[in-house]
Amino acid sequence: MYFIIGFMRKWMGINTQTTSRRGRIPDYEFCVYHNENHQQLVKIDDGQLLIKPIILEDLYGENATAYGRLQLNRCTSTISYECSRQALSYSILPPIISARLTTKERFILRYGRIEIRARFPRGDWLYPEMWLEPKYSTYGANYASGRVLLGMTRGNENLVNATDVSKIYDARRLDFGLRVGTPPNVREILVSKLHEFGPRWTQDFHVYTTIWTSDGFTFLIDGEEIGRVRPDEEGWMSGSNAGRKNAPFDQEM
Repeated sequence: MYFIIGFMRKWMGINTQTTSRRGRIPDYEFCVYHNENHQQLVKIDDGQLLIKPIILEDLYGENATAYGRLQLNRCTSTISYECSRQALSYSILPPIISARLTTKERFILRYGRIEIRARFPRGDWLYPEMWLEPKYSTYGANYASGRVLLGMTRGNENLVNATDVSKIYDARRLDFGLRVGTPPNVREILVSKLHEFGPRWTQDFHVYTTIWTSDGFTFLIDGEEIGRVRPDEEGWMSGSNAGRKNAPFDQEM
């Protein structure tokens, strides 16, 4: 292991930075990332990084989501829609202010082992994810250049398919995997572990491990291998980049 991020004393280290922008296509996160409120959103407690979202109207007043205007100073996005917006009719402002940390401008890698010790939050409609994103959009914007899901579990205690209750989406399910492609044709390749009758993944800290090589990805939880993902003969992508077997996961992230 040649790079370690620790959280000691100050919440912002030299290897991380915050993001300030609205949710974007194709994820449409129902929150706004805001680094001007980081003292309320993010803190360090005994070496642990804690992220505590804020209700937008608690800061900006009642009905701010329905009638307010959002203008982010020092916005980190290059897309104007993500930096400024007026609430209108059903198109409300994101009701939650949260935090997102990235090492994108501080650290990059191409192949290696990533270990993250974390505890996911409990709560309906919380959708925390840990990612590897490309440093450069070599194959196109967003998922066109790929994204690696380093671990995700929804905060809901109980969330199942309305017509097939055997399909579980709540905190009993843990996902790793890949997303690649352009909307609406984004491929999602998941490796999952289900605690159907056991504790929720939100109840304790776990170590989430991803091993990335030129052959593909291996995912582990607390040292136990969950699954492996390898490209087929045509590779991960279609279209003009089809046949490049490792693309887009052959670039620095």
